[in-house]
Amino acid sequence: MSTSLEDKIELFSKLIFEKIDIEYREKREEILKRYESEKASLIEHYQNKLIKSLQEAKKKAELEREHMVSKAVSDGRMSILKKRREIMEKLMEQIKSKAIQFTQTKGYKDFLRYAIEQVSKKIERDQIVIYNFTKRDLKFHRDYIFELIKRSNNKNNFQVAGSGDDMVGGVFALSGDGRIEVDFTINTTIEESRPIIGRLLSSRLVGGVNDGSSWENNIH
Repeated sequence: MSTSLEDKIELFSKLIFEKIDIEYREKREEILKRYESEKASLIEHYQNKLIKSLQEAKKKAELEREHMVSKAVSDGRMSILKKRREIMEKLMEQIKSKAIQFTQTKGYKDFLRYAIEQVSKKIERDQIVIYNFTKRDLKFHRDYIFELIKRSNNKNNFQVAGSGDDMVGGVFALSGDGRIEVDFTINTTIEESRPIIGRLLSSRLVGGVNDGSSWENNIH
């Protein structure tokens, strides 16, 4: 059976198209495989990059938060310390003012007697003792002071002098050779109470922060 030209062309065309189709499918599969491989690689790359960026952002945020918290704590402490100093000085001034008022009461003479007795015990009786009092005490209690010193000292080997204007009350004594000093002044008593007042003030300030109260409002 003879094959016509048209049949030959049709057969040739069929073979060609089949070959093209096979090559196309192979090429397409190759491209798809490469695409999937590159896609997976790109996804992994950007996922890693995103994770790294998120980790860096988180770390930066944590550092900033720690810095802010640290600064807030530091500022808070400085504020409390400043307020503590302010209130402390106000308290000390008020205590000093109350002490000055105390020196004008009858009870002050009992304190003065006790102070002179304690000071006299600290210095040997065979030494000259120089007693220092406020000008006000010497003005209003001079005879009483001399009587107490003679009674405590048992001898007349003493001197009495007036102190500076900053002394509130009490007595400051010095041995004649200058080796022994005994301070029983109200000023020193107030200053020695400063650490105790400071501790009480600190605990009160912390409590005031927690309960919303203000001790400063009560210092008037």
